[in-house]
Amino acid sequence: MNTDRLLDEFKQCYGSSEGLRIYLTVMPGILADFNKMLAKAPAGQRIREEYRMEDGSSTLILEGTRKGNGNQDLEARLHTASR
Repeated sequence: MNTDRLLDEFKQCYGSSEGLRIYLTVMPGILADFNKMLAKAPAGQRIREEYRMEDGSSTLILEGTRKGNGNQDLEARLHTASR
């Protein structure tokens, strides 16, 4: 997962300081929740979850695949209402 790109997307959507604040406060909990689901998934199965931000202006989409060796392939992107 490219965290720098995701942080930039939050900043573009919410402004520099608010985007950083949201990213730092919201992302740890969302990632922990998603990683728990991904860890329980069978190896090779693709998991997708959407997390709508409280203000309704964007949705964080996480997709991932748990590989047989216990590693995970994780992608994240932020979709705004205007996209």
